[in-house]
Amino acid sequence: MKTHFFKVVQTVAQHGSFSEAAAILGCSQSNISYAIKEVEDFFEKRLFIRSRTGCSLTPEGKV
Repeated sequence: MKTHFFKVVQTVAQHGSFSEAAAILGCSQSNISYAIKEVEDFFEKRLFIRSRTGCSLTPEGKV
């Protein structure tokens, strides 16, 4: 797993939005989604609760 994926997780968690994290990190929302999926697949845990208004960390994601 690429170490910059953890920066993506941190940025999404801080801002509660994949699209806002993408703007801050200077990449596309699809890149953010890919990175989050890779981390979730690696740990076999869902890290974010996604909704139309943004996202928040699951209990596992807070760890």
